[in-house]
Amino acid sequence: MKKSISPEELEQYRQKWIETFGLNSFEDDFIPKLPRELRDTFRQGIHLKKGSFEKLANRDRFEFIGDFNIIKDTLENPDVALEDGKSFLFIKDIGKDRAVFASVTKDLNGQMIVSSNFFKRINTLINLLHNNGELLYERKRGLLIDIIETKYQKDINAIKQKISKKEMRGRSR
Repeated sequence: MKKSISPEELEQYRQKWIETFGLNSFEDDFIPKLPRELRDTFRQGIHLKKGSFEKLANRDRFEFIGDFNIIKDTLENPDVALEDGKSFLFIKDIGKDRAVFASVTKDLNGQMIVSSNFFKRINTLINLLHNNGELLYERKRGLLIDIIETKYQKDINAIKQKISKKEMRGRSR
């Protein structure tokens, strides 16, 4: 681990992991209860393994170690789910400017495993969709577009204002 944390702190984080995901031990997998609309796609379930905890700790992502509920909520109540041909992204808008939280799931040896939990830039999602990505699920219709528009509203307003000023100058000539 990059940050130096004591063995006691690490054990506290492990206990919080166990409690948050309702596990009997740190070795157990968490299998989220997916929205009904995604159950056919993931018939065998998705597995969040202890390796996700270790990856977070090893990459200094302590903001997520302190609150595992963000991971649990993203998997069980995603705003959007996307597929890019090699992985599935469970997306949750948590109010971060120009980014969303994503849990990335991949098929590893026939089992769907959560391989990453981190922020994804909105541009990454847009590019994914432009490059044959597929929208699998929206909590409510049009939500993905709403998220993108909200994240870029300042830019959209600035562009509209710039265009409006240019049109006004054009009229005054």
